[in-house]
This record gives sequence, structure tokens and C-alpha cells, in this order.
Amino acid sequence: MLSRRLLSAAVIIVLMLAVIWGDYYVSREWTRFGPGLLISLVTTLGAMLSTSELVYMWRSAGRAVSMRVTMFGTVLLAVGASLPVWHPTLGEQAGWFGGTFLGFFLAICAAALYEVLYMPATERMADRLIHHIFAFGYISLLLGSVSFHRQLFGDNGFGLCAVIAVITTVKCSDAAAYFTGRLLGRHKLAPRVSAGKTIEGALGAFIGGILGASLIFRVIVPLVSGIDRVQSWTWIVCYGAVLTIAGMLGDLMESIIKRDAACKDSGGWLPGLGGILDVVDSLIFAGPASCLNWIFFKG
Repeated sequence: MLSRRLLSAAVIIVLMLAVIWGDYYVSREWTRFGPGLLISLVTTLGAMLSTSELVYMWRSAGRAVSMRVTMFGTVLLAVGASLPVWHPTLGEQAGWFGGTFLGFFLAICAAALYEVLYMPATERMADRLIHHIFAFGYISLLLGSVSFHRQLFGDNGFGLCAVIAVITTVKCSDAAAYFTGRLLGRHKLAPRVSAGKTIEGALGAFIGGILGASLIFRVIVPLVSGIDRVQSWTWIVCYGAVLTIAGMLGDLMESIIKRDAACKDSGGWLPGLGGILDVVDSLIFAGPASCLNWIFFKG
């Protein structure tokens, strides 16, 4: 199990590095688009796969959720959230939040129209619509935050490092929680939601998150951007701690969904890791938390 988990993680890391390198190159050469073209396309694909897993889980639990509606809404959200990439002028006027809100609004309108025009009239119409809206809102948390970080300060190199910082901080936190929990875990963190998470693992997660943030802002960012001093140690520690908490909440949120659907994993795309949603669940909450951190505490 551990060997398959490590192999899948290694494949993801290699693919992620390839996407990051390609996005930096494309953003530097293709001045017609804003930074983040390749990352936006990959994020949209990941969002669609995550949405499909969410729909399959709900269907296994007897919820009548439309795959077409959720997919169409996810694409609308992706286009809106990536507005600064597709149309830099409009993106500058609307901002990352405005684009995400526009996509979310259009997705809700599409779901409501589909419900009124095509779905059969049942007593569960509102329940079905709420599931669609939740799917849009859940995925939009990640889609909007990616656009924000990639466009941060209007700097191609720093924006790319900001995206890497979220991923590295959260995944270092996840890895530290996993291994600390396996070695030292004794006390359950949230037994009603997830039997495998422990308090000891959560403490290890904070150490991993802070170390991940330190690696990015004290080693990677200076190498990429040429800035010797990026953020203070106090800022880095707070950033790592905040994203660790948000990541754990995102992980527990998906555990609630899987427990409700009686599923162990969201999918089987990644041996040892489960589905796409199992990989990005902690990032869904950590992304917006990082946005708020940059907005209110730039350092």
C-alpha cells in the first residue's frame, strides 16, 4: 500500500513540475495571454474529474444528480475563474474574485434552467438543485484561488512560486500527518468523521506545513525570483500554520462526503491514493485561506 502511494505521489510530482515549467515558459513567450494558461487548463481538467467523482459518490448513495449539469457548471466556473488568463483586460477590471463569482452565478443559472426545463417534477427537485450548487461552490474554492495566486503582484515568477507554495505547504503537511499518525498516532482526532486521523498526526502536520512553507519562501522563491529576503519568519510560520488548519478542514470535509456516500475513496485513478478528489481535498480549503493571507497580511 505504501509503495503504491509513493509511486503515485512521484508520478504526480513529475507531472506537476512539467506543468509548472511549461506554464512559466508559455506565460513568458505568449504575451497575448496572462500568466497561467497551462495551469488553468490542467486545473480545469482536474476540477472536471473531481466533479465527476463527486457525482458518482452521490449517485451511489441514491442522490439523483445530473453529470451534465455539474460538468457544464464546472466548466463555466473554470472559465470565469481564469478570466485574467483568457482576457487580461477584462480580468484586470473584474479581478480573480469577480471572475469566479461570475462563473458561479452562471453555473447556478444553468442548473436552475435545466431543472425547470428538462428534469422531471418530483418532491426532490430542491434537493437535487442544492447538490448541484454545492458541487459548484465546493470546486470553485480551488479554481478561484489558483487564478489569484498565478496573477499575484503581476509577476510571472513570483505568481508561479505562490502556486507552488500552496501545494508544497499543504502536501508537506499531509505527508507529515500521515507518517506521524502511522508511527505515533494513539488518540483519534475526529472519530465520527474519519477513524484514521489522530491528534498526533495533526501535530505532525503543523511541523510539515511550516517546513514546507519555509522551503518555498526561503529557498525556492529566492532562486526563481532573485529576491534575497521574501517574507519574515513570523509570516512564514503563520502561513504554514493557517494552511495546515485549512488543509485539515478540507480533508475532513471530504471525509464527511465519503462517509455519507459510504465510499472509502472518491475514485480509483491513482493507486494507493484513491481519486483526484482525495488528492486535492486539502487544497480546496487551503487555497482560499492562502488568498486571504496574501490579501490581509502581505508581509
